Amino acid sequence: MMHASFFFVDIVGLSNPLLSTVTQASKIRVLNDSIAQCKTYENTPDDEKIVFPTGDGMWIAFLAGLEKPIKLAKEIHEKLQNYNNEKSPNENIQIRIGCHSGDVFFVNDLNGNVNLWGSGIIMARRVMDAGDSEHILMTSTMAERLLELSDEYRKIIHPIHDFKIKHGEVLLIYSVYDDSFGNPNRPQKGIVTSKLEKKVFEEENSIRHHELNLILILTNPQTEHFKISRKFSFENKSNEPIYEVYSTIRTDVQKSFVDLNLEAYDENENNLVLGGIHLDTGLKKKFSVKLNEPVFLDDRNKEFTVSYETELPSKIFEEFFITQINNLSVSFIFPSSSEISNPKLYLLANQDRKKVLQEKIDIKRGITTKITWNKIKVEEKDLIRLEW
Repeated sequence: MMHASFFFVDIVGLSNPLLSTVTQASKIRVLNDSIAQCKTYENTPDDEKIVFPTGDGMWIAFLAGLEKPIKLAKEIHEKLQNYNNEKSPNENIQIRIGCHSGDVFFVNDLNGNVNLWGSGIIMARRVMDAGDSEHILMTSTMAERLLELSDEYRKIIHPIHDFKIKHGEVLLIYSVYDDSFGNPNRPQKGIVTSKLEKKVFEEENSIRHHELNLILILTNPQTEHFKISRKFSFENKSNEPIYEVYSTIRTDVQKSFVDLNLEAYDENENNLVLGGIHLDTGLKKKFSVKLNEPVFLDDRNKEFTVSYETELPSKIFEEFFITQINNLSVSFIFPSSSEISNPKLYLLANQDRKKVLQEKIDIKRGITTKITWNKIKVEEKDLIRLEW
């Protein structure tokens, strides 16, 4: 058994019956030659990589170097873009790539040759199969490790959605792209549009929310751009440990999940990673966040924070509550030089949705003004509305 980082690539549409065998063979040869000329491939010693052809592509196991698959993916995209610019559409080579870091083991084939096999290779292949032309897709296992290495990766590695792969397994998949390589569009094969009702119900019956601090920071008055944070204080009230928590975001404007610049962290300011993206429509997102350690029955002082960015051009913010919160605070922070003068917070109870003005206000003024409404109790299905 050994650990490796995998690069799996194939040529999209190579099995098209309209392509001659000569054209098919030529495309395979060009792909092989192009990969062989990439710096990452050239600079990796033969004893640190294993290459296996698959007919319409290949997989490469890098025995040392977590970053090598993503570097090779960028390099081969650049080479093939240059190649395609000089060729006719029929000669163009479009590829898709899957990357994963995992365990493999050595096996002997019928001829006695030594090969690698295992979950590392299988997962890279299944992730690649979810992609369309020019996609560079990656498992969350590999993406999370790369995102820990450098902030530069946060610019090109993007969570996209939960996907159903072979045998019904559901994975959160990341896409690697920027303006010069990769495919920013979400692949359509295998998207899971599962509903969270069951998970939300389970959470309602296992988590007690003591407090919620909701903070809205107006960062650009001209564009009505906000950074919004939700900080939950909670405990587990069931006998089963909690490994992840669920959240929903609704926006006033069309946003992809990537556009939100979502961040999550625990009570110790340690980053939390996504567990899954279960819904990503233009105005609504449903997702889960993995906790860094399980929360057991009656664990105290447990917190998690989710923050995101969006525009609020309607000058209204609403928050819907699926559970009771005994102590809600809402803070609205904006430049004192802006035209905002009298923000108001209303509670709209589930029974009649009548607007009730909230009066418990603390105001601090300086370069920015911070207005806070404290000690609000909300019941299940209540709504709060901030207007300015």
